[in-house]
Amino acid sequence: GPWERETEFRKNMSAPYQLVHYALHGEKALLPKPGHTAWAYVRDVAQAVVSLLECENRRYVYHACSIYPFSMLDFAQELSKYFPGFEAEVCDDPSLANVHFFSQKDNGLFDMEGVRADSGFVPEYNLEKAVADYVLWLKKNRR
Repeated sequence: GPWERETEFRKNMSAPYQLVHYALHGEKALLPKPGHTAWAYVRDVAQAVVSLLECENRRYVYHACSIYPFSMLDFAQELSKYFPGFEAEVCDDPSLANVHFFSQKDNGLFDMEGVRADSGFVPEYNLEKAVADYVLWLKKNRR
């Protein structure tokens, strides 16, 4: 999401970052798998942290992720609404993929009940809203 960038300390970028890169450059994205996992939009994570800092009774550990399941293939299809000609697909041979995930295995959504119960926070950004916000941020901030 916004503010993610490559640095000398961070060379492995997230799958969303990679997909946006290909969309911006008009290149086809090849995924090794659809990429279902516990994705989160940065603005929701930030708001979850603020909500927890402001609540009186906190537990020790919380999960912060989306409550709206989507895959990276879904993310790419949503991006294509903003970048005409951008294409993404799952390739038959994963070794040919140009999008890479941090993990070979997918995981499910994390339990956000503790955050909701203690602070009242519920994630706001579903896939469509997150991509729209990210694309708007890119248009304002891309150099």
